[in-house]
Amino acid sequence: MKKKTIIMALGLLLLPVAGMAQTLVLTQRDGTVNRFALSDEPVITYSGSDVVVKCGDSELVTDMADVLSCTFDSETTAIDKLSAQPGGAEAKMNFAGMSVEGLRAGDRVAVYTIDGKAVSSSRANADGSAALKLDGPRGSVYIVRTPNKTFKIKK
Repeated sequence: MKKKTIIMALGLLLLPVAGMAQTLVLTQRDGTVNRFALSDEPVITYSGSDVVVKCGDSELVTDMADVLSCTFDSETTAIDKLSAQPGGAEAKMNFAGMSVEGLRAGDRVAVYTIDGKAVSSSRANADGSAALKLDGPRGSVYIVRTPNKTFKIKK
C-alpha cells in the first residue's frame, strides 16, 4: 500500500512535466519499455498488486514490483531520426498526390503510412520520375521508399 501511494504521488508531481511530454513510458525490470502516446489518453489503474495501463484497444498488466520507472518523454517515434541522404530521389507534393524524381527508369517507389500500411506504389518512367496518388488528409505523414533512399514527407 505504501509503494502504491508513493507511485501515485510521483505521478502527481510529474503532471506539470506531462504538459510538455507526448509519451508515457513504463519501463519494467526485465528491460521491456512500453510507450503510450498521451494523445491516446492512457489510463493507469491498480488491481491488487498489478499496474494496469489501458490505451485505446490495448491493455498492459504487470506486477507493480516489476515496474522500474514510469516517466514522460517528448519523443514519440524514431521517424524523425531518418537521416537525409544526399543525391538520388526527391519527392514533391502536388494537388493529385506526389511526384518522385531522380530515379532510374523502372525503379519502384512505394508509399506507406507511418504505421506501415502500403498506400501507393509506382514505377519510374523513362525520364526517371514517378507519379503517385495520395488520398490521405492534408497534414498526413508518409514514408516514401525508393531503391536507394527512404524518407518521410508531409502532405
